[in-house]
Amino acid sequence: MIGVEGIAPKKHIELLCARAQAKLGYMHSVGITHLGGNLNQAIGTYKAFIRPTMEYALEIYIPNASFIKALECC
Repeated sequence: MIGVEGIAPKKHIELLCARAQAKLGYMHSVGITHLGGNLNQAIGTYKAFIRPTMEYALEIYIPNASFIKALECC
């Protein structure tokens, strides 16, 4: 997120995680999970909808250990 004080990586990661969790919730509600259904369909849906959400605008940040850990915890 870009605010008055500049780019806020922590806020941006929180927003990315919230959006990804919402999309994962939708996937589960329509029956696309790793436990049931077609695994290739689940992987394809993840790659098409969830991963781009998680990767949005990450190129502008310099990664550090806490930044990477926060993304992995989503």
